[in-house]
Amino acid sequence: MTSLFVRLAMLASGAALLLAAERPAAAYSYESTVSAGCHERVTMATLRIVRGQLATAPAIDPDRNDLALVNDLPFDLDPDMKDLAAATLVVGVRDNDLKGRGPNEVDALAQIHGDPNRQQEHCLRATDDDEPGGNARALSACRDFIRQKLVESLDGLDGKGVPDPNNRTDLDVSLSLRGKVTASLPLFWVRMGQALHTTQDGFAHTFRSPDRMHVRTVLNYIEYVNGEEVESRDGPVHRTGLDACDDLDDLRTLNIGVATQASIDLLRTALDPALTRDAKVAAFDAALGKYFVLDPGCTDANGWCDAPERQYEVAQSCGCSVVGAKRNGALAAGGLLLGLGFLAARRRRRLARFAMLPIAIACLVSPSLARGQAAQPAGAAPAAAVKTDPATGEKVATDEAKPPPGVPTVQEAKAERTEEEHRRLFGLYGAVSGSVTNPGFSGQLGVRFRLSERWSLGLDGEVNGWYGVQNKSFRTGAFNGYVTGIYHYPIRFAQVNLRSTAQLGTSTMLIDLYGAPRGTTGIFFGLVPLGLEIKLSSAFYLVFDALGIGLPVPQLKGAPFAYPQYRTALGLEVTF
Repeated sequence: MTSLFVRLAMLASGAALLLAAERPAAAYSYESTVSAGCHERVTMATLRIVRGQLATAPAIDPDRNDLALVNDLPFDLDPDMKDLAAATLVVGVRDNDLKGRGPNEVDALAQIHGDPNRQQEHCLRATDDDEPGGNARALSACRDFIRQKLVESLDGLDGKGVPDPNNRTDLDVSLSLRGKVTASLPLFWVRMGQALHTTQDGFAHTFRSPDRMHVRTVLNYIEYVNGEEVESRDGPVHRTGLDACDDLDDLRTLNIGVATQASIDLLRTALDPALTRDAKVAAFDAALGKYFVLDPGCTDANGWCDAPERQYEVAQSCGCSVVGAKRNGALAAGGLLLGLGFLAARRRRRLARFAMLPIAIACLVSPSLARGQAAQPAGAAPAAAVKTDPATGEKVATDEAKPPPGVPTVQEAKAERTEEEHRRLFGLYGAVSGSVTNPGFSGQLGVRFRLSERWSLGLDGEVNGWYGVQNKSFRTGAFNGYVTGIYHYPIRFAQVNLRSTAQLGTSTMLIDLYGAPRGTTGIFFGLVPLGLEIKLSSAFYLVFDALGIGLPVPQLKGAPFAYPQYRTALGLEVTF
């Protein structure tokens, strides 16, 4: 009993953590199912303003494959930002935080954000940036990273100073439906996005002067998450409150405004057609000296020059935070699934035994085993007396030992099964199914052929629609056509039978995904270990498959693409 309470407490704790809206610290938050898109919002505003001022920031019309990537991005683009240049800039901004991971992969992201060798990408102190002198070192590393990415972005311009859409670099990106891919994207916009991310973080991860132009101290995250922080040595810890981009007070409104202006200045400098490459680099240095200069004399002893930012809440003890969290049912479900997954991992052997229980029941109730039962126990009613029918030679029950009213005799049951088999030689089947893992919905139609009392064969087709949780889009997905084999476990004299189902066929893409164009065809496999077949009438059967596996793999060559689903299905079979 004690161990049960311990497990329940751990389950509740897992749910509570997610319900507290936690995730790895990422300064201005990136868009996910539980957080607002602060980085995306600032970046799109920056590009919109620069496009209004310069002709050297044109939209790039995506080709078919690029458009598939844009349509599958796990965040929302503004209507005027759905071209390849804008999409790549925002992807580049998110890359510092995600590194090809999905925005909801909390465990993996915690490792990325806690990487001691990447703190400069977020304008945070590294492990050895201790006082005295650590403040200056951390700010210098932050500034150097921004400058490096800005200079690299210039390599993506053509001779006229316009971003070259054909000069590309590979970047790992996690898409809503396609999953993780290595995308070929315009170099200028990738590197500029990475630079702007750190620029924006430089305002959320520092205490600044009242006008937000100078830095008083750089914040600490790495020692904090390890539980080793000493503020006088390591600097003040990361403040969740500084990450906010909604419902802001005056300080944070000014902070995000200056961060946006700094982003505009850097992007406009890179695209200024009047400047040579060397002049652009010099202008980058001037802008960084403007926004990333250190005010001297701010230490722990004077409260970092009485920094008003100290009023804002600190990140949770696990090093997680969400800004603009969308507190919806997905958080609670995630917490429960986390706890259940832990318990399942601890009890895999016991669960395996439970998984065999339905199969054991099916074996026990099947007619073949029922006929092999042992002799009746003591105290049971005597077996029915039998006699031989002279005409047929068959043994039949005497009148004295006939079953009670309503219970068919052996001959009646046999005749009923024979009649049933003849009536069910052919059938039509329709079903709907849904999946939570890799969310999707399917509509299925098919025909059934009864081969024997235990075996049926079917031909089916289904449209498998897919739902992208991260970008909240429902798309038609794939068409799956397959042969279905069904093994029935008839329960004697009952209205409910058990069945196992296997499916094998082809899967064809109905939409364009990055690297998996519409019309691409691969294989499909499905399995329902145990389902229910409920007799509604002599011609109608309700079929309930509580847990099945659907595995469409429409893309086999190149980078394979699969969309595995754990399905629950409800169907109706009409027999003739």
